[in-house]
Amino acid sequence: MKLACASPDYLRKHGVPRQPADLARHECLSFAPWASELSRTWQFQRNGRVTKVPVKGRLRMNDWSALHRAARDGFGVLLGYEHAVAEDLASGHLIQILSEYEGPFRPIHLLYAADRQMTLKLRCFVDHVMETLGEGQEKS
Repeated sequence: MKLACASPDYLRKHGVPRQPADLARHECLSFAPWASELSRTWQFQRNGRVTKVPVKGRLRMNDWSALHRAARDGFGVLLGYEHAVAEDLASGHLIQILSEYEGPFRPIHLLYAADRQMTLKLRCFVDHVMETLGEGQEKS
């Protein structure tokens, strides 16, 4: 799941968004591997209702590390995967906003040839990916 967050410094200077529509008045840092509408529209869900919010910002790039660093340095609001920002949330470098809303989910699929014997190396990799990224059930 993705969640919205920003640095304490950014939130002190620009205020804390209370609802997704408030993001229209904020610098939103967008990950965009290519020009697409997805990077300009963020989606949130609350009580089964989906809200799509057009966002804008001066910084849109395809380098997650640089975007993550920009958020930590106070350049704007980031919509990032929970596992990718967990350490910064725990340390206080980033603060989650809009916590009563669920960010978008993007499933990740791990595929491998089922007709081959699973090697120890592959088993370790699958276990690591599931432990790190997965909350769902492994399918073989």
